[in-house]
Amino acid sequence: MMREKIPLNLRIVALLLVWLLLVDWGLNAYLDHKLIKQQEWRINNPDLSSLQAVFDRIAGASGTVVVCLGDSEMYGSSTPPGQTIPAYLSKILHQQYPGRKITVFNLGLKGLKPAEAYFIVRHLARLPVDMLVYNVSSGWFTSTEGVKYLALIQLAGAEQEAARRGIKVPAATREEQLGEWVAQYWDFYRYRQVVSRDMLALRENIESLAERVQKPEQWRAKRRQQERLAMNWREKPELLPKGPKPNLSSLNLTKQNLQWQMYLAMLEAWQQTGRPAVFYLTPANWELLEQKYNINYPVLRGDQAKLMAAARAKGIVYLDYTRLVDSRRFTDEIHLQAAGNRLVAEKLAQELANLPAARAGLAGKRE
Repeated sequence: MMREKIPLNLRIVALLLVWLLLVDWGLNAYLDHKLIKQQEWRINNPDLSSLQAVFDRIAGASGTVVVCLGDSEMYGSSTPPGQTIPAYLSKILHQQYPGRKITVFNLGLKGLKPAEAYFIVRHLARLPVDMLVYNVSSGWFTSTEGVKYLALIQLAGAEQEAARRGIKVPAATREEQLGEWVAQYWDFYRYRQVVSRDMLALRENIESLAERVQKPEQWRAKRRQQERLAMNWREKPELLPKGPKPNLSSLNLTKQNLQWQMYLAMLEAWQQTGRPAVFYLTPANWELLEQKYNINYPVLRGDQAKLMAAARAKGIVYLDYTRLVDSRRFTDEIHLQAAGNRLVAEKLAQELANLPAARAGLAGKRE
């Protein structure tokens, strides 16, 4: 009897292994299509799985690799995935350099502060990234928060670096340590949060189709709510101030400010790579900001100039895009409609074309 059971068990184990391999192959094919071919995929949540999905594809990408890092403006909070700054930049670069293999990755994370961006830049420095684009939202330098997205501390070597800089990091549990070991060998587990997110989105789409048929009024109400996110700010009276206007002036660029400290460390980390980078001050809706705040322009401009000077001292191209986009192309104080994203992408493409090291990489030549 024992001899009869063994072949059956071995057959089941073999089938299970084949199934796992097929699942991993299908998942990787899906991510390759989204990140490498379409170049429109973005990280909805800064979990470790989503970061690893991007980093793994950066490591294996051929041709020229451009990484767009930043906060919700780079992510494209008010637009679909295909109308973000990185998505438009990808389309423009492929038009300018036909036949060249160019991959643009969207590493925009909602709410990403400089102290958190540092850990991503530090990790990107180890990967074959040809050029870095980073949107600097000066408002984050007034934040009193430290590192909120602890998944970033789980990147290689980041825990020791965080401890050295006085950032408290909770110790990993045995279950988490075991999970990281499993993730090294099983892609389905490695990208588990990506799978969960994308499957949830698929389920929501199916439920939306069902709701459209069964509850059309409720479906239309949700559609209007979604469409409202992309509407011009003038159509959103709730954005206008109702009380006394607070002051907007200093960005607190002092040694006591963790955001400023980590911003300087980020510049240093990328300078050591010797690779080109373009940083730009995020476009702002000054018409709305002036209605909401008492803006001390001399102080604010002085701090913005300090941000710019620190980057240029490290050989990084730094651009002031704060007044690049007309207020008609905003959905609120800083988030852009599709036309605004396209304008920023066009300006970035021009800047990369004027930057010798970046132009050489895009054209497949050395200068």
